[in-house]
Amino acid sequence: MSDYIQYSTSLFTDIYSDVDTFLADYTGIGIPSTISTNNATILYYLLYARYGNSPIANHDENQFKYKLFSIIWQYGPTWEKRLEIQSTLRGLTLDELTDNGKSNQSGSVSQSGTNITTTTLGSSHTSTDNTKTINNHAYNPSAEPGTGTDTELSYINEQNVSKNSGDVTTTGSGSDSTELTLGSKDTTDMTNTVTAGVLDGYEHLMALLETDVTSEFLDKFRWCFLTIVRPQRPILYESED
Repeated sequence: MSDYIQYSTSLFTDIYSDVDTFLADYTGIGIPSTISTNNATILYYLLYARYGNSPIANHDENQFKYKLFSIIWQYGPTWEKRLEIQSTLRGLTLDELTDNGKSNQSGSVSQSGTNITTTTLGSSHTSTDNTKTINNHAYNPSAEPGTGTDTELSYINEQNVSKNSGDVTTTGSGSDSTELTLGSKDTTDMTNTVTAGVLDGYEHLMALLETDVTSEFLDKFRWCFLTIVRPQRPILYESED
């Protein structure tokens, strides 16, 4: 006797045993095709590798097909573009990697105008100076005063007098101007070019490269299949041996 495990729903390979059947449904089921035929062919074999012996989640096989191709319509274009970008990145030459870091900066600085400074002194200023200075110096007379007297000495034998009187007038008028002309236009042009080195180019490339852009896409299809698989009781076949 031999055992044969059966599930309550069909396997992926029961529905799509070959790529032609898969492509025929993809282009004719009614959901728009959003990826190329070449990538749809690759996708079939990827689905076969991961879900080939998995039972589908729906008893209605048509519902399974619509679910399957809806996921391709939603997420297929991004998966296809990511494949294209990664292929382009892997094909970059060393010159292209270093050129990717090149940046050009250019511009100009202009300055123009006139700067004028003016100072006005005023029309008139008048001041009055009336001062008098007297310096006295006295020597004692030859006769000394008595010790019991409190009379001041009245003798003075030298006097210096300095006296100023009258008005002093200072008059000023007009203005003092300083003019600085910068010119009509003063322009400076500048250009700065920076090119990435070889190591910088490879560093940028490694940051962009992805080892896999497909697993995430294939994970979207897991809801098309049973997550908890419970096979039915095996069917027993009896042989004459």
